[in-house]
Amino acid sequence: MDYVEQIKKVNALAKQLQTHGLAESIEEAIRQAQQMIEKGEDVSRFFEEAESIKLAAEEENMENNSIKNIEKRMDSFEEKINKQISGLISKMNEIIAEINKIEDQMKKMKAESQTRPAPAPASPAATPAANHPRSGNLTSEDVSIEKYFNFGKKR
Repeated sequence: MDYVEQIKKVNALAKQLQTHGLAESIEEAIRQAQQMIEKGEDVSRFFEEAESIKLAAEEENMENNSIKNIEKRMDSFEEKINKQISGLISKMNEIIAEINKIEDQMKKMKAESQTRPAPAPASPAATPAANHPRSGNLTSEDVSIEKYFNFGKKR
């Protein structure tokens, strides 16, 4: 009966070794389990250590993945910012070119206005001086106000 219990222990231990990734095949797991039982090692302590090593490796892998993820995000963020900056620089250059063009046009206009003589205002001799009824030299005594306004009864 003792022999059957030992085989059960070896099989259980071999399955655990294989599930924890400590053995690649079932034959190797059985061999390791027999060695551990023959030596009388504390199996639970062994699995706890293996589990802690496995967790530490997973944590380290997660940290590496998170660091790589952060680096990728930083690179993409940097690319976006560089594109935006280059776009802003090109827009600024376009604005500067437009400002320079406007300044050149203003200088040309100033130069043209200085070289052309200013037109003289129209002289009073050019306007007709005749006594025209609409624009003549009429005074208030010349025209009676009754001719323009009707002060009669309103109907």
